[in-house]
Amino acid sequence: MALNAFNASIHQVIDQLKPIADVFFDCLQQEATCIAKGSAIELEEVANNKQQLSQQLEQASKECNHLLSQHQCDLQALLNGSDAIVNRLDQPTKQALSALNDKLTASFELNQANGIAVQTLSKINRFTLNLITGQNPSVKLYGAKGTTEKPHRNSGAKLGEA
Repeated sequence: MALNAFNASIHQVIDQLKPIADVFFDCLQQEATCIAKGSAIELEEVANNKQQLSQQLEQASKECNHLLSQHQCDLQALLNGSDAIVNRLDQPTKQALSALNDKLTASFELNQANGIAVQTLSKINRFTLNLITGQNPSVKLYGAKGTTEKPHRNSGAKLGEA
């Protein structure tokens, strides 16, 4: 009977976390698409949505930990696949838990990749702005005369002039 109650609690945890994890992953995919398209306005909207979903996921995790504490268990140990916990689960529960864990791992990895992409694009944009505004005096630009020359300090003020 105790094993059935434990499995039922784990299913309750999975049922609570899975929908949020799925929507969070979809949001991360949208974020990756916005990054690839270079759509700053859409990216800001998606980032706000991602923040809200992250808070929902955190709140749901706290609630799940409270439920799991009744079984001398916590979400971290459950998701890490502790043998003492996994051995108490029936096969359908193990499979559902594995699917949830896979989704959370994929979300973590995609979130990391998106963060690296945003950071890289930010560095490129900062470098480009410094380059075209003459902030980096060691860089030589290809000029109108067909030769490389150092940019003028105030060359950014003349952008768009013929």
